[in-house]
Formats: sequence, C-alpha cells, structure tokens
Amino acid sequence: MCKMWPMRLFHQTKTQDAESIWNDGFRDSEVIVDDGCAGEKFVGVRLFDDPIGWNPNPDGNNLLLAVEIPEDAISEYEWVTTVEAREFFVPASVVNFYGPPVVEEVDLLGNLLDGIDLSGI
Repeated sequence: MCKMWPMRLFHQTKTQDAESIWNDGFRDSEVIVDDGCAGEKFVGVRLFDDPIGWNPNPDGNNLLLAVEIPEDAISEYEWVTTVEAREFFVPASVVNFYGPPVVEEVDLLGNLLDGIDLSGI
C-alpha cells in the first residue's frame, strides 16, 4: 500500500468567521451550485485544491484558509466541474479532524505584471 500525501486545500471565508472556525471548527453549510441548469445542493465545507480561482470580496473582509487532508480521505466528496481547480464538499467533521486551518498568503496580482515595462508610468 502506498502512502497518500496530503492535499493542500483552500476555503474562502469572511474575516469575522475565521475566529469561530479556529475556536469551534468548521460547520457544515448548505451550498447550491448553479451549473447552468437547476443547480445542485451540497452540504459540507467547500474546499478547492487551487487558490487561483479565489475571488476576494472588494471590501477586504475575507481570508483564504488552508488545510491539509489526505486525498483518500476526501476523494468521495469531490464535485467534478469543468473548471481547472478540483472542488470538494467535505463534511465538517472530516475537515476538523485534519485542522485547524492556517491563513494562506495570496499574491492577488501573481506574476501578472511580469515582463511589462512600468518605468514610464
């Protein structure tokens, strides 16, 4: 049997909710994902394997949290989408077993300005 390395998974939350997550753990929430049809209802904690799709609120009142969970512990909770990032709706009890989460530092501009001459600006 080979060892499954943990996946680094990401969860977006509001800043004021982060303290509750650290103190009491994640809670299951109901999420309806509109896929262009009727939408699907999921219960759990919404996690992504890539922070690139992170869309912070413009008011700056949000955090990106990270937690490491072995893939075999969450594979049954994956929701297959057409986007490049993998998405999971994992029961809070599973996520909390591997927590607590840490704040993920995100460079919002990434390498967007690399290769652009800004000297004349």
